[in-house]
Amino acid sequence: VPSVPSITQVQPYSSTAQVLFEEPESTGGVPVLKYRAEWRAVGRGKWVQRVYEVKD
Repeated sequence: VPSVPSITQVQPYSSTAQVLFEEPESTGGVPVLKYRAEWRAVGRGKWVQRVYEVKD
């Protein structure tokens, strides 16, 4: 099981944000092909999920 990635930078914008992160220190011996991100707006209870493919 891979460890969690490290968030290195967050850049907020008026209606979006850019989040940069580094790959996990441990991948469990297998390559990481996708990341799943979850977020929600402040004051809102509903979480949103999206899967991102790893790019070289």
